[in-house]
Amino acid sequence: FDAHDTYSNPYLDVGDFTATFVSSAGVSMTLPGFWDGGKTWKIRFAPISIGVWNFTTRANDSGLNNRN
Repeated sequence: FDAHDTYSNPYLDVGDFTATFVSSAGVSMTLPGFWDGGKTWKIRFAPISIGVWNFTTRANDSGLNNRN
C-alpha cells in the first residue's frame, strides 16, 4: 500500500496501520501492517481457511485508510 504523505517517523506519525480480513464464512482477523520504506506499507496475510476473503484497512493516512 502507498501512503499519501511522507513522514519523518512513519511508525509514530501514521500510528496503527491494520487490515481486517473477513472470510465468506464470517471468520474475522485483524492484522498489523508495517512500514517498508518511503511511502510503502505492507500487511502479510495467510488465510486460516479456504474461501473468499475480503479486507478493509485502517490508518491515519488517507492513502492507507479504508482500502479494500
